[in-house]
Amino acid sequence: PSQDLRGRALGKIAALSASSTHKQSEQSDLSKLYQACSKDKNGLSKSSTSSRNGLSNGYVSLSSAPMTVEELYVLLALCKAGPKINELHAARALLTQLLPYLSEVHEQAIAPSPFLRLVEPSPWEALTYGLVVAVLAIGIKYPPLHGIVYDGVIKYIENCRSSASRLHYSESYSDLKPQQTFEIGALSISLIGLLEASASHFHFFTVPERLKVVTSLRQILTERFLVCVEGAFSSIRTSESNVRACREWKQYTKYYASSGRPLGAMLLQMGFMKMLVSCSSLQISTVETFQHIDLLDFLMSGQPTHPAAYQEYNVDQVQLLSEIAADEMRLLEDGADYLQLGSAWQQRLASAVKGYALTVFLGCIIVDEEVADMDVFMSWLEETMADPVQMADNDLACVVLRSMSVVAKISPTVASSLSRSLPRFIVQGGIKGSTIAIAAECLAFILQLLSQDAVITGLYSLGNVLSVGSGAERGIASSAPSDGTLNVPRNSVRYTQHSSGSAISLDVSGDEDTSAAYGSVIRAIVSVATTCKDSKVTPLALSMLIQKLGRISMAVDLQIIVETALLAPYGEEVELKSLLKLYDRFAHDAVLQNNDTLLDSVTKARVQLANALPPESALHQVYFLHLLETVVSKGDVHESENTHKADVELAAKEIGLLLRPLAILTASQPTTNTSNGLVDENAERLQRESWFNIVVHGIIPGSAIGQKHASELQTLATRSRPLVTEDRADHLESDIDLNTVLRRGMN
Repeated sequence: PSQDLRGRALGKIAALSASSTHKQSEQSDLSKLYQACSKDKNGLSKSSTSSRNGLSNGYVSLSSAPMTVEELYVLLALCKAGPKINELHAARALLTQLLPYLSEVHEQAIAPSPFLRLVEPSPWEALTYGLVVAVLAIGIKYPPLHGIVYDGVIKYIENCRSSASRLHYSESYSDLKPQQTFEIGALSISLIGLLEASASHFHFFTVPERLKVVTSLRQILTERFLVCVEGAFSSIRTSESNVRACREWKQYTKYYASSGRPLGAMLLQMGFMKMLVSCSSLQISTVETFQHIDLLDFLMSGQPTHPAAYQEYNVDQVQLLSEIAADEMRLLEDGADYLQLGSAWQQRLASAVKGYALTVFLGCIIVDEEVADMDVFMSWLEETMADPVQMADNDLACVVLRSMSVVAKISPTVASSLSRSLPRFIVQGGIKGSTIAIAAECLAFILQLLSQDAVITGLYSLGNVLSVGSGAERGIASSAPSDGTLNVPRNSVRYTQHSSGSAISLDVSGDEDTSAAYGSVIRAIVSVATTCKDSKVTPLALSMLIQKLGRISMAVDLQIIVETALLAPYGEEVELKSLLKLYDRFAHDAVLQNNDTLLDSVTKARVQLANALPPESALHQVYFLHLLETVVSKGDVHESENTHKADVELAAKEIGLLLRPLAILTASQPTTNTSNGLVDENAERLQRESWFNIVVHGIIPGSAIGQKHASELQTLATRSRPLVTEDRADHLESDIDLNTVLRRGMN
């Protein structure tokens, strides 16, 4: 749309002008933009309009004059220029232009326009967010302007509090007048913009200033105010009025709801708690730290949390933050029944608020355990973890599980308790998806805090769950023919039943739920082993899973095949070779039985393993040589024990399955080969013979199977050495004539 194009063009002009190294003049683009938003629609200056309305006092009042969409776009463009201003005097000039708007943006009248729908999510949030980000960025970049910026932000917050006190709020939705609902709506949406902007720039404020900002916002966001906000937006949604203002506000509520941010008290609470997470984080480390990592990840990383150089906190701040977080937890608990009746997005917002509140309180525990009670915090975590509905939210589950891990670092007693309860939660909690990986990661973190024996015992606790029903051979091995070609070689498995692992019952109903529970256990075992990266733990986990093949169900077997590929990069060469032979056995039998499901799982595992092995790893070369040897061996008359000649079609299909992982490994290798060792000579020979066998089995550009694997063949061709060796160039018979692979079956 033309108006959207205009807005983007103005933003680009402002940003380029702000970043210019030339001195700003009256004819500069920024100066022209200043002039464009300093006139009202009648050509009068904003200052004269404000004086005419009797509102001139310090910062001139601009909110009473309706802002046109053109002026709105100019202001948004100037906001984008704020972080890119390169000179102090230009930054001061921009602040002079922006701060008067910021002080009353929550009351700003907006002139009707069909193009307002292009200002997302709403004019008040977009403008408030842009103004706050711009002025805070300037204040951070130019310390001499810090005081001016701080005063401007505090003036805006105080004006919001004054506006809230002037409105006659009522707890009865029916008592709210239409104009009141619109004023409450504009105020709350503007505050959302402030909170979002402050969360990413809270390091602008000093510690005393943070106390002032948080305290002032807390005085606005009282329980009574939040009830009125909820009532105002409820009235707007249910109103049947055809007044233009009501129709516009209905459109705003629909847009916010469709974007997953339903307007109401919960959205304000989420913004406030998100800002407090930033405040709590700055008590623990520097802003540079949290540009690349969040607070929970930082606390689990093992980095120091109390360097004196940036220990920016005091007892009053810790006390304030812990009180607000505790109050928020109480509000959420009191409104739990009401939230169950809300939409899915409202429940998701409530989960986000709870996650932020827990994070804030945890930050206070790290700073001062005497102020923030750890026992109370653990009771919140345990209650949340015991609720399957709340733990179904992946973000909240992540906060709860990682918070437990952080507390375990502080308290050995908690660590010991969690080492027993987390495996039970993984098995019986009904969690799915990425939550399983997070729970397993946290379990591994906690077990490592104890000892290696604790890690092994934890693995046995999970592995013993897979022993349930192991007497019924219902998996891959049960479908094997009488010759037993699919039977897993048990003599290669070192895992045996371990009595020290705690017995965890699997109380589920239905095959689907049972398979999902077993899948959670398998992913947990793999995650624990990959997180520990221990030379004893990885072989144990690998052998533990391989032994379960054919013991439970086909679905479980398929998942074991895929998941074991994640373990192989952390094991030794002997484990990798055993696993690769197992994949070959399954792939061969799947081709014979035309089992596409098993073929897909084996292919996924092979590809996953190829992507996981870096070129510098010794296992990379082992896997590469194995694939080449396997390609060369396909079609050999001695390959199958039950046939006297090779089946060309089936062999071609098996070769095709090996091309993708082989191409991945080949593409990741260096283009130059400076080593002349025996391994490289062997690889060169195998690579040449593999090409001969590929062609012999009809995998060429003109064939159907060749077209199917054209991309892999091209990758292999670009990285292959010449097929004719240079040392036989002057001989009557080349090595191609004498090659045993090409002479297969000629007689």
